[in-house]
Amino acid sequence: MAKNEKGLRVPPYSEEAEMGLLGSILLEPMVSLGRAQGVQLRPDMFYDRRHQLLFNALVDMARDGRAMDGLTIADWLKDRNEMEMVGGFDYLLRLQAEAGVAAHVEHYAQIVVEKSLRRSVVAQATALIDDAYSGELDGHELVRTVPARFTQLAAMRQGESNQEVLDRWYARMEDIKKGIISNGLPLPWPSMDKMMCGLEPGLILVGARPSCGKTTLEVNIADFLAREGCPVARACLDMSKEALLVRSVMRESRVSLPRMKYGYARWSQISTVKECKDLVAGWPFHVIEDGTLDGICSAARMLKLKHDIELLTVDFAQLVTTGNGHLDANMNALLGLVTKQLKALAFELDIPVLLLSQLSRGSDKDARRPKLSDLRDSGNLEQNATQVILMSKAKPEDYEAYDQSTNPEPLSKDVDRRILRGLVVDLAKNQQGEIGALEMWLRPNYFRIEEAEPEFTDLHAKLGQFTRETNADEVCDPNEEAVCDGDDEVEIEA
Repeated sequence: MAKNEKGLRVPPYSEEAEMGLLGSILLEPMVSLGRAQGVQLRPDMFYDRRHQLLFNALVDMARDGRAMDGLTIADWLKDRNEMEMVGGFDYLLRLQAEAGVAAHVEHYAQIVVEKSLRRSVVAQATALIDDAYSGELDGHELVRTVPARFTQLAAMRQGESNQEVLDRWYARMEDIKKGIISNGLPLPWPSMDKMMCGLEPGLILVGARPSCGKTTLEVNIADFLAREGCPVARACLDMSKEALLVRSVMRESRVSLPRMKYGYARWSQISTVKECKDLVAGWPFHVIEDGTLDGICSAARMLKLKHDIELLTVDFAQLVTTGNGHLDANMNALLGLVTKQLKALAFELDIPVLLLSQLSRGSDKDARRPKLSDLRDSGNLEQNATQVILMSKAKPEDYEAYDQSTNPEPLSKDVDRRILRGLVVDLAKNQQGEIGALEMWLRPNYFRIEEAEPEFTDLHAKLGQFTRETNADEVCDPNEEAVCDGDDEVEIEA
């Protein structure tokens, strides 16, 4: 133990670290609190009772979704008669003034956790010494208790025991059998949902070349879950917040975005878009606009605390930065860090993290299906992922049921239509079990992905359907009077 100015031994603690930590949180509450909790900090780890109460109050405010600044925090403490217990308003000002900046919050948090662990060791050792002096246990029995005491301490710091983990898992399996809960977050496509057993906590990587629909896959999954009331956090580095939400509106409304942009949409379609706009606005989407790794992780922790998010999506891996120019310039090292931290975050928050990634050009050059080695820039993408989904455009040989000789319309090289594309979605890595490929239809202008029959046996029907709809379409005059005829159900390309 350290000694004070009187020579008395005091338990290990750092007043400067505790004050610096709380001051950093008071300066930037939303960001700093999430970073502090990222190192597994708890209120009981503070030595000073005032600091325990203040940190607990900050956690409670965040959990209740309250706005957090100096005045609202002070009001919260006053309403609960805790202001004097934490040292008063002047003490809050002192904490802020001495912290100066919030950048060192994680460093302070690590010191507080370290000192707390040392105090736990001292307490356990002191109890052992007391038992040795008391003589209540015989020498052999006392020695036998030594490993158990410190093993118990280590287990307490590391988390649940093996028995607790397995008991919790078995209870969950019983609830699934009874139909009380489902296994993982559900997916909008039954075949993929069955193969993946839903989305379970871990890092799920979706790799594809540009224009293969990986972002549309994210939109479909996020919309499906949010519609059911499942809070979703979405970090989109590839487009604006508006563009991200518009995709969800157009997918839900089943109206082509190009038709809207060029003014060709019917008034009834515009009316449908308006209804869906208001619907999507009420979904529990939380868009993270910070593109740095620390920013994404901190925001996700705060959103878990405030809104209990159940899914985080990141689009896409190669655009995440750290703010460290030297590290950001080394893409292999950067992606290794990104995937490692996002996977740790997934297990920390007990949620699936859906990370989108580019594939290398190898699969394009060789005219073959992509494989795990095509993951761009880093083997860490494959190594750190719990599951890997590889997406690619369907090729002529995939359409085995389409008899070219009996169909008047020739099949293009990859059946790549403006309004309909065949996709092969390959679950190439799955730590949960099964792997395999599924056929899907991509409707790019509507940001929709639908299941296809095996080997695309529904190709002829799909092409015929869209041909009839296109021939029946009439170009809309953008200046015509707004009349909702209630009879406009056909999805048409401009």
